[in-house]
Amino acid sequence: MPPSVPSPEECEDVQEHYERMLLRKDLHPRLKAYAEEYIQERRKSPMEVKTAGITNSSDGATVYMWWFKVRSIPKYDAPFQKTSLDHTMWFYDNSFDCGDWILYVVESPRAGNGRGVVHGRIYTRTGTLIAVASQEGVVRARGENAARDESRVIKAKI
Repeated sequence: MPPSVPSPEECEDVQEHYERMLLRKDLHPRLKAYAEEYIQERRKSPMEVKTAGITNSSDGATVYMWWFKVRSIPKYDAPFQKTSLDHTMWFYDNSFDCGDWILYVVESPRAGNGRGVVHGRIYTRTGTLIAVASQEGVVRARGENAARDESRVIKAKI
């Protein structure tokens, strides 16, 4: 676990951050709409998330850190809770409590041209490595003033 990570009790809830943002008088209308939508999403989510910090790795890559936990679940009882994930997440420890704070440390070694890759490490509050994850993302967006060409819209085949 990275050194000097503040405890979850010292960190701001991401929902509260966006609620505070909405109080700004100079907030751009698009940012306001995004914040309102994000707040609604967070209210419905079973996960509580707090920002633990942003730093740089030794090679200069930006590293984001979040504490997260399940909002309301019974205490973990291993014989009755199972999961199978067949993607880029590898679990190394199953003796953690989803109802306690878990730290997610994310860094992106490369992002550009609408694509990015992230690698994450997930730790317990005491610093035990629970899991490692990797993900690639793609974002495609039209310019702000670009017209929508219906003939180029890809229709779902299902």
